[in-house]
Amino acid sequence: MVQEVKYEIAKLLAEKGFPQNNIDYETISTIGKDENDDFIFGNTYSCPTIAQVIMWLYEKHKIWIEVIKIIDHASDVNDGHTFKSNYTFNKEFSSPTEAYLEAITHVLTNLNK
Repeated sequence: MVQEVKYEIAKLLAEKGFPQNNIDYETISTIGKDENDDFIFGNTYSCPTIAQVIMWLYEKHKIWIEVIKIIDHASDVNDGHTFKSNYTFNKEFSSPTEAYLEAITHVLTNLNK
């Protein structure tokens, strides 16, 4: 998955030891305004792709995230599918990206550094 993770996940990754000085990763930061209505930047974190996070979790923590497509044969075959991950069994998602992001968040939230 070539989509980059969101700020909240990038922050969790930094807290769990994800490398912050690798030039292969984009960066993401909070943006706000100060009392003069000038833009200010907050904390900045490495912002890897979903695939890079999955590989880091495997290489560093031996955790593998897998998303599978579930087809509901009772409905139209083209529209009757959802996605689940091996870390979010009770939830269904409309896209693999949503399933991966939820699973990554779950793993990072429950991971001891």
